[in-house]
Amino acid sequence: MVVNAADAEWDVHLTTTNDYKGAIKSEWKDLAVLEQVLVKQHPRFIWRCVLRMGQGPALEFLADGTDMSRSLPIYYMIWHDLSFKKHLGAILQEPKLESILSRVLSPRLLSFLREWAK
Repeated sequence: MVVNAADAEWDVHLTTTNDYKGAIKSEWKDLAVLEQVLVKQHPRFIWRCVLRMGQGPALEFLADGTDMSRSLPIYYMIWHDLSFKKHLGAILQEPKLESILSRVLSPRLLSFLREWAK
């Protein structure tokens, strides 16, 4: 997979749980992931952060929009492109990049991303 940073675009917006669940019902094709997200408890307000690479979404973060101070508000990730997950997972596990990734992302976010990229 060749990733061109010029093709990357973030779509970040605040939404309610009900609006989010209504939107993904028509957007997502993977019924197993859809069902998992629909039955999960979410905070009342959600920051929906979708990374689009070229034509479609590659990954999506959900962040708690009700409690942002001194916490890691990201609580869930959805991988829309499994090849992107594989490649990003390899980068996150690269020992030579440990100090840079930890400094840029923070150890807490890096740990979260590594867990979800497995």
